[in-house]
Amino acid sequence: MPKAIICIGNACEEIIQLSDGTTIHQPKPTCDTKHIPEKDFLEKYLEIADKSTRTVRLKTQLFKGVKVGTDIPLDFSEATEEKTPEVPAEPPSIDEPSMREEDMVREKE
Repeated sequence: MPKAIICIGNACEEIIQLSDGTTIHQPKPTCDTKHIPEKDFLEKYLEIADKSTRTVRLKTQLFKGVKVGTDIPLDFSEATEEKTPEVPAEPPSIDEPSMREEDMVREKE
């Protein structure tokens, strides 16, 4: 199980960096309009961005009271990564008409 190595938060969101390179962004139950960020927030945020290999964005708060060293019960060992579809070797030519002229004539009638 991966452990939390960095935990930071802003007014509306908690960001958790795990030891396996996963970053979790989860919303707080309510936004704190009087939130004052930590002095080293930007440095920690940039460190998370550099170390992150996978990002998980949650719609609701799933993990409560997470601190550095907390075990997070996530297992991506059997997860399949979405494959990016292959791009054709040659894109269609811009000069190539998308409709035949006879089809265009029929549409006008």
